[in-house]
Amino acid sequence: MKSLEMGCWESFKRKHKMEIVRWIEEQAQEKGIILEDDTEILFNFQHAEKKIFFGKEAIDETIGYAAKLKRGSTRGSCRRERKIFNAA
Repeated sequence: MKSLEMGCWESFKRKHKMEIVRWIEEQAQEKGIILEDDTEILFNFQHAEKKIFFGKEAIDETIGYAAKLKRGSTRGSCRRERKIFNAA
């Protein structure tokens, strides 16, 4: 299972076991969120404590994760390019 799952509720329901689906439905109910098929969700399996984000919050968190990944991958490539440039 992936450590980070993002997408719409309809596809998430089809992919995952009923126990996770029920847990997410309970979390949405506690937060007062009505889950519709096109509701964006982000489910984070990375931590010992499961985290779930819904709607706009899910989109914001997804952007944050993507930015972290981008920063991490570009740092390495810039260093390699500098070494090649300085060697010439």
